[in-house]
Amino acid sequence: MKQSDPQTQPLLRRGCTGAFVNQAGERINLRVSTSVNSIHNIDSANNCFDCDFTLALSWDDPKVAKDGTKVKGTYITLGPDSVDYNYRPDVFIVNDVTSDNDKNLVAEEIYVTNSERGTVVNTRRMRGTFTTNFMYHSFPFDMHTLKVQFYFHPCYDLKGPIESIKTNWWGDHVNNEFDMDGVVHEEFEHKVSPDSGITFETYAFEVKVIRKYSSYLVNIGALVEGMFALGLAVLMLETDELNDRINLTLVIVLAYSAFKMMVAGMVPALGYMTILDRWIMWGFWLNCGAGLLSMATVYLELDDKMANQMNWFYGLSSLLAWAAMHARLIYHFGFFTRRKFIKDMKKD
Repeated sequence: MKQSDPQTQPLLRRGCTGAFVNQAGERINLRVSTSVNSIHNIDSANNCFDCDFTLALSWDDPKVAKDGTKVKGTYITLGPDSVDYNYRPDVFIVNDVTSDNDKNLVAEEIYVTNSERGTVVNTRRMRGTFTTNFMYHSFPFDMHTLKVQFYFHPCYDLKGPIESIKTNWWGDHVNNEFDMDGVVHEEFEHKVSPDSGITFETYAFEVKVIRKYSSYLVNIGALVEGMFALGLAVLMLETDELNDRINLTLVIVLAYSAFKMMVAGMVPALGYMTILDRWIMWGFWLNCGAGLLSMATVYLELDDKMANQMNWFYGLSSLLAWAAMHARLIYHFGFFTRRKFIKDMKKD
């Protein structure tokens, strides 16, 4: 983690008073850790999720250091008689939907961990709805990173996590729609505002999630496979029975269209196609091709031998194209990418 130079901070000159610097004219050292209680209501259609977590902040308070009665593990109040309230950090959340930041705390407490230095730990249980960017190229094998981002006033200098508190799950990480990483990752960074030149201390914790795809394969994928097989039955009808061929083709095409509209309702409006979209559209166009071949056979007045050869050739080509689609889309961009993502999760 790169350290920023206090002299370059417009608000951190040694002559500053109040909460901008400590008594020695230096930035206030701050450590941050998080216990994630739960992540729920993952609304991928609206690019947001709900999170309940406990944020722990630790710093050295001069009032606590002067008070000899405070011992390690002692819980104290946030009033001016116990701690210097100016040292209590304001928490700003970057991707909070309601922009409440730390105004609506569920619970808050503070306790002493080192009475000589005056080190205190302030824990704040918070919850809210947070925005994130969901990417659906590999849906229903999609993988996402759910992140909660904070920033602190430049008077603080983030020093990393609290020694005695490790950022991790506090509750059970269980979700009906997604599998969640068992490790909570955190980031500390100094970011410089391009306009003001002020360096803000930023902190974030994130959880990687992967969608459970089994229900999509059973409820949609298996039916699409069945419709593709039935679509090839068009090629088994007599070549001069155009009416029967077109009727069967239309039934299959309408079924594909219904599935396509259902899948479109599962995700937000996208400017690209997901794996499930392409899966359905491959079957749609291959089945349409069988109907067009039937029309061409009648229009060109091909004899039975030539028509059967054309049917056989198109049927074989459709099977090969269907198999190639599975190998490229479902395995390579679906299972393979998902497996690599899980390996990276375990590696981290």
